[in-house]
Amino acid sequence: MIETIQQNLKRAWTRFLEWSGIVSQRVKVELAVIGIIQEIRKIDENIEENYKMMGRRFFELKERHEKNILRDEEIIKCLTEIQRLVQEKEALLKKASEITEIGSQKPDAG
Repeated sequence: MIETIQQNLKRAWTRFLEWSGIVSQRVKVELAVIGIIQEIRKIDENIEENYKMMGRRFFELKERHEKNILRDEEIIKCLTEIQRLVQEKEALLKKASEITEIGSQKPDAG
């Protein structure tokens, strides 16, 4: 009877170690995704700031009756920065997706 209890305890301990490893891995994945989400929020803030700067510049040029607003250096700079930030955001979203896919894969049961 003691042998059976010892075997059951060993199996339980092994199972506990397996699950603790899974939980640990999942926490690492979640923390990585949270970090990416924070980076994406910063990017979104930068995009919004560029939109604001571009809007201000647009009204400045409109009041001066400029005809080629889209050729203005500041507007081009803002548009270029927005495009860069959007690409960076997309790359981070893809990375987060890949991390969650890898993290959600279940290890082989033993």
